[in-house]
Amino acid sequence: MAKRDLYQEITSEFLAALKEGVKPWVCPWTSNGSFAMPVNGTTGKPYNGMNVLLLAMRARAEGYRSNQWMTFQQGKQQGAFVRKGEKGTTCIFFKPMEKENRDTGETESYAVMKAFTVFNREQFEGFETPETEPTWAPIEDAEAICEAFPIETRHGGDQACYIPSLDIIRMPTREQFAKGEDYYCTRLHEMVHATGHKTRLNRELIGKFGSDAYAFEELVAELGSWMLCSRIGLQGDLQHKSYLAHWIRILDFDKKALFKAATLAQKAHDLCFEYLAEQESKKEDKAA
Repeated sequence: MAKRDLYQEITSEFLAALKEGVKPWVCPWTSNGSFAMPVNGTTGKPYNGMNVLLLAMRARAEGYRSNQWMTFQQGKQQGAFVRKGEKGTTCIFFKPMEKENRDTGETESYAVMKAFTVFNREQFEGFETPETEPTWAPIEDAEAICEAFPIETRHGGDQACYIPSLDIIRMPTREQFAKGEDYYCTRLHEMVHATGHKTRLNRELIGKFGSDAYAFEELVAELGSWMLCSRIGLQGDLQHKSYLAHWIRILDFDKKALFKAATLAQKAHDLCFEYLAEQESKKEDKAA
């Protein structure tokens, strides 16, 4: 078996997060009101150094709300077991070593990086995890559109985004939103992004808009989510005001850009309702 290159593994994971537009060093738990650093669920001691970064990246990717991590054995000692199919997170420590210098005969000290595996508290069965309910009731029409969309939405952390490489949507928990309109407008925005995946509308804009391609995609998502919200009677606010300067530059440069964005947004809107129609048809077939 080939020796693990821990440096390369960790660096590759870090780069993958950066390429998805995620800042891996930003800890995702603070806004949930819990302790801002990952801690060992058995000892209560905070992790440090590189392990803080590794655990923050995994928590953000998986949407974990808990900041408690522990080994398989530590969980077992508390009467909990890792659920089948769950994958652990690699952490590291440096093991002190000694060797004799053949030339001088002196003992030299050095450290070797070793790996160990931990699991988030939410990956275990046997722990009681009280759920917090949002203060607002689900909005039926909006919920139906969201549930009909054929990809996973992971709740947890403090960031809303669509991750193309995993083809998933990541959302903060529902209770973190003051009202249902804010939650659904945000989720619909990310769903419009997801319609651009190569297996759906294959919305490739990099070559057409150069360095402004990302901002143009945000314009498509804003228009698309606005169309969806309008269709079901939601009042949605502009979510990405930081892109205004980019949009102004794009529209100044290309007088047809707004029309292109509106056309792409309409296609995304239509696809979301196609998925809804398919789901409703399946329900009718089951009821027949």
